[in-house]
Amino acid sequence: MVAVSELNGVASLYKLFETLATEKNWVSRHDKENYECMHELWYLFCVIWSVCASVDEDGRKKIDNYIREIEGTFPNKDSIYAYFLDVKNKTWAHLEDKLRGGWRCQPNLPFYRIIVPILLTVRYDFLVNTLIQAVHPVLMVGPVGTGKTSVAQAVLGKLEVQRADHQHGSPDFI
Repeated sequence: MVAVSELNGVASLYKLFETLATEKNWVSRHDKENYECMHELWYLFCVIWSVCASVDEDGRKKIDNYIREIEGTFPNKDSIYAYFLDVKNKTWAHLEDKLRGGWRCQPNLPFYRIIVPILLTVRYDFLVNTLIQAVHPVLMVGPVGTGKTSVAQAVLGKLEVQRADHQHGSPDFI
């Protein structure tokens, strides 16, 4: 477990929620039918990945049980930490769904640059990329071999591509 002060936990929650609870992610006051539902789902996602993210495996099991007791929208398969918010369907979807893209290793890529997408790297890639795009600082911690460097390199590689696109007139660079 990584000790996080209450203030830092709340600040992380705020930054993540501010970044994700947007019209782009189906949180719009003009959408009376879905606003409250999407607002609550993004809030719960952000609580899980801010305040509840710094615990060890034992802590995750306890938090998983607690959140399932108060919030019945998660599927029964796996932990709440294995889900992301599917904004199109307005529900939780398993991270495995993001892995079904038919990943293939690029033949000319050096061995040390190969990143095989697994649940952990897909999850952290999303979170780190989202925060970096919103110009929020990110600190990744964890034991050796958990993919911190790989995720950081992948996110920075995407930024380099976006920077190159921007220089060629693409308006999508942030």
